[in-house]
Amino acid sequence: MRAAVATIIVAVLACGLLAGCGGSDAEAPTVARYEPSGEGGDAALLGGVVRIEHGCLVIESDGALHLPIFATTDVRPDGWEDGDAVELGGGFAPGVDATVPDACAGLGLDRFVVAAPE
Repeated sequence: MRAAVATIIVAVLACGLLAGCGGSDAEAPTVARYEPSGEGGDAALLGGVVRIEHGCLVIESDGALHLPIFATTDVRPDGWEDGDAVELGGGFAPGVDATVPDACAGLGLDRFVVAAPE
């Protein structure tokens, strides 16, 4: 009985120290989205580095942060991590009708509407 209890205690301690037993506590960053309709333009290019600011996915370009807004059908940002280099076609559109999570809206960044992938 003592051996079984000792084994359980060691397993629990090891799990806590290695932090790999319960999965990751890190949440995926929130992403601003829009519902695509009709044809959009992709004349502008936003190149930069993915950053996670207060849980929101943003793009750092030339020292400034921008809020990319992705089509609801666009899965590209799902696998991105802080530090990934990206280039996005689209355009700046401050008045676009989009779903912007609170974590992103509070940042007050320029909005870049990312052209939906074909």
